[in-house]
Amino acid sequence: LLAMLSGLRHAESMRKTGVIALIISCQYLVRRGSCLDQCSDRKKDFVELIFSPNGSQLFLMQDEDAIFPPSEKQVFILRRNSKTFFDFMNISSSQMIETFDDCLSVHSTAMNERMVSGEDYHLVKKVKGKDGEFWSGRVPGRNHNKHDVIKWMRKGFTLVMNNADVRYSGLFEAAQSLEDSLGYPVQMNLYFTPPSSQGFEVHFDPMNTLVLQLEGSKTWHVYDPIIMLPRHEQKFKPAHKQIRHESLQIFELTPGSTFYLPRGWLHEAHTNSSAGLPRSSPSLHLTIGIDAQHVTWESVLH
Repeated sequence: LLAMLSGLRHAESMRKTGVIALIISCQYLVRRGSCLDQCSDRKKDFVELIFSPNGSQLFLMQDEDAIFPPSEKQVFILRRNSKTFFDFMNISSSQMIETFDDCLSVHSTAMNERMVSGEDYHLVKKVKGKDGEFWSGRVPGRNHNKHDVIKWMRKGFTLVMNNADVRYSGLFEAAQSLEDSLGYPVQMNLYFTPPSSQGFEVHFDPMNTLVLQLEGSKTWHVYDPIIMLPRHEQKFKPAHKQIRHESLQIFELTPGSTFYLPRGWLHEAHTNSSAGLPRSSPSLHLTIGIDAQHVTWESVLH
């Protein structure tokens, strides 16, 4: 549109577009505080519920002198043991399986194609490679049906459904509420892991992450970051020798728990039984990626 209005060559148009984008980003950052005050009571109640009884002060507090939000500097967990705490989002493992064949791809260019493996969903299992390192083993094939999913899960594979917030109405509303209240874009993925299993090896994410434990229990191993607050282009697979094993923290997530990981913290999670649990159980959790780095002063500097 800028190019059509100004009659400029493409290169100059791109430069002007970049300047406008930078201005818009700065305006967004300046105005974000006032935007947060316009949230409805319902949305505020939703966010407060996720973080109760502590409340959401850690996420909504502002520090004008800091480049990074305070919430990006620490891991914390709100332990609960309630199987019904997150029922208001209206999602379950049985629903996830039963509706699997009805979900369409949000990535494919083909019309009405079923979900595509590796893009819309993953079937993954932690395996040891010939190099001695652990990797995420994948199931072959472009498309699968729910019977395939059940078969592979019986072999220890975890089902990960990406973009779950555009597939289920309860999660769609939850994502909208979080975005309006926190001031950041979010993406929701579902992880359904069978008993005594693990999907991914130790890794880190380039976005801040909230984990809501919906069903069953899961044990999380968390290690100190190798790179503090990494950007997307800094992501890599850590080798075993790079992991600071002495920094290990272990967290047991029971139903209804809320867990928070800032970007960069190394982690892995499994459904193996632990000292506090008599036996392993399946686990369903919702991961909420909070992509804060694209709307921060740090992003403007980059």
